[in-house]
Amino acid sequence: MINKYRKELNCKGYILIKNFLCHKEKELLSTTVQFLDDREDTPGKMMKYYESSVIDNKKILNRIENFIDTKEAFFIKKIGRKAHELLSFIMEEDYFLFKDKINFKLSGGGGFSPHQDYPAFTRFINKEMFNLMIPIDDTNIDNGCLYISNMPFEKKLIPHREGKALKSAYEKYGWEPIQANAGDLLIFSSFLLHMSKDNLSRNKRRCLFLTYNDFSEGDLKSKYFDFKRKAFPPSIERDENYDYSKWINNLARKIL
Repeated sequence: MINKYRKELNCKGYILIKNFLCHKEKELLSTTVQFLDDREDTPGKMMKYYESSVIDNKKILNRIENFIDTKEAFFIKKIGRKAHELLSFIMEEDYFLFKDKINFKLSGGGGFSPHQDYPAFTRFINKEMFNLMIPIDDTNIDNGCLYISNMPFEKKLIPHREGKALKSAYEKYGWEPIQANAGDLLIFSSFLLHMSKDNLSRNKRRCLFLTYNDFSEGDLKSKYFDFKRKAFPPSIERDENYDYSKWINNLARKIL
C-alpha cells in the first residue's frame, strides 16, 4: 500500500487517504479548532485573518496561522506528528513543518483561482513541498471543496503572465472535486494545480493544512512566519496607514 501511495503521489500529485482520524480524534480536532476560533486576537501571537462574506459582505474569519506551538493546540500538534510520520514513510524522506494553517471557509467564504502553491514559497525554498489537508467538516461541492485539475501532473512551474496561463488552464482542463469527509487526509504536491469555489451553503468547511519541506532545507518555519508577519500581518497588527493591497491582490491572499 505504501508503494502504491508513493507512486500515486509522484504520478498524480496527490493521494486521498480515507479515515485517517478515528471518531474520537475527529471530535477532539473540531473542539480544538473551535477553541482557537473563540480565542481573542492578540498581537504577536497566532495570526487571524478575515474576509468579507460573498453573501452579505459581513466580516468573517478566513483563516488562522502560526498556532501549532501554543498550548491550546497540543492535540493538533499530536495529529501533525502522526501525519508527518506517514508522509515520511510514504516518501522515504524526512521533513520539517514549514507552516500550519486552518482555512475556515465559513458560509459566505470566498474561493480561490487556479494556482500552484510552489511560487508562493520560492522566497524560502525551490524544492517540492507537500500540503497535508485534514478536513474538520465534510467537504463537498456546495460548501466549496477543493478542486484538482485533470491536466497531466508535472513537477514544474506552469509559466504564466498575469495569471493568463492559469486562467486558460481553468477554461481548457476539467476539474475534479475532492469531496473528502472529516478526518480524511489529502496529501498533495506544491506543484499541483488546484482551486476552490465560494461557499454559498449554510455549512462551514474548515480544513487543517500542514505544509512540509524537505529535511535537507532545514527548519524554515520561524523564518517564514517572521517574514509574513511583517509583510502581510494579521488584522490585529495592521497599520491603518499602510497599503497592503499588493499582497491582497495576488496569490498571497489565499496561500502565502
